[in-house]
Amino acid sequence: MGKTQGMSRYKLKSALVPYGFITPATLTIVLLVLYPIMYGVYISFFDTNLVNKWNFVGLKYYIQALTDSSFLHSLWKTLVFTVTVVAGHFTLGFIFPPF
Repeated sequence: MGKTQGMSRYKLKSALVPYGFITPATLTIVLLVLYPIMYGVYISFFDTNLVNKWNFVGLKYYIQALTDSSFLHSLWKTLVFTVTVVAGHFTLGFIFPPF
């Protein structure tokens, strides 16, 4: 009976080892990538110059951007460019497959 308990402890330990290896990388990604992105989204809801008081404006600037014709035109050009480049890469990838 003691042997089965030892085997199950070994299986549990061997199942948890991979998580121990990926934990530092996951924490690094969260701290160096996701936190600044989330903080940027958070401060985008405020009107501030980072010295004076922060005034909450909510979605005001998002609405302003999404109703601006030059922003929508730029967004459309970016979408067309992205779709064209991705389609071109797929096409060239199928025509000239790596050997």
